[in-house]
Amino acid sequence: MTATSPPSPGQAPIRFAQLADLLGRLHISTTDGRIWLDEQRMLLLHASALGALRQDMVESLGTDIARRLFTRLGYQAGRFGAQMARKARPCASLNDLFVIGPQWHCLEGIGLAGPVRLVFDADKGEHYGEWVWRQPPEDDAPLRQSAPGATTPCWMQVGYASGFATEWLGRPILYREVACQAMGQPACHLIGKPVEAWGRDAADDWQYLMVATLHGPPRADGEVERVSRTLDSLLHGGDEPTQRASLDEVETLLLKKALARAQGNIAAAARLLGITRPQMVYRLKSRGINTPAARP
Repeated sequence: MTATSPPSPGQAPIRFAQLADLLGRLHISTTDGRIWLDEQRMLLLHASALGALRQDMVESLGTDIARRLFTRLGYQAGRFGAQMARKARPCASLNDLFVIGPQWHCLEGIGLAGPVRLVFDADKGEHYGEWVWRQPPEDDAPLRQSAPGATTPCWMQVGYASGFATEWLGRPILYREVACQAMGQPACHLIGKPVEAWGRDAADDWQYLMVATLHGPPRADGEVERVSRTLDSLLHGGDEPTQRASLDEVETLLLKKALARAQGNIAAAARLLGITRPQMVYRLKSRGINTPAARP
């Protein structure tokens, strides 16, 4: 299935479906104090509080770690949004289903997104998306706290778009912000395509979406021993390791070991781990595990 938006401004733009059906999935319960969007519980937060938290994180942890955390937060929200989209309009066209992402964001108060160009093929995993985003909340605090010209600050928006497209197409899709209101432009401008289509310069941006980068790359020396000690402590009540391995490091090591045992055969490695070949490929790419000599 393929969907394509007009390649030039002179043609009719993509038209979003009405929001009435999505609004019907938003529920505010005064009896138990909960807000629901479809089956996901939501929170109504002060944007100024989120801005203050962000500023505190930048000052205490540094810009790099703060960016990683906020981008990852948006990435996970985008994945959940894609999962909800599949159920929200089961009879809609492929194009109407995909644009539910920015419509969810509109309902959540994250701003208004309009497509400049949208081309994707769900069967082949191809994607090119270009969007203009207006009034994202992340621009509010940076506009007050930093002068134009700083690094593009819409970390959650970039993460959301990347997570939504990645979950939808089943392969790593990276969105990057090429213009931003907080830097003096009239609107935020995002472009997304498969990670490999960006070339080498996308590596720095893609790492902000990966859990492992929050802890830094695993050290080559003693990696197996550290993971083994962690698993022994959790499963058998062994001594608490001085350097505990993260869940992402454990999975990364399993992927590497399965691939090595299968002598580079991705399908065979997937069978060893009890997952499908597409799931194996997705996990290898999302963790940056290169398989130049791997056999299909």
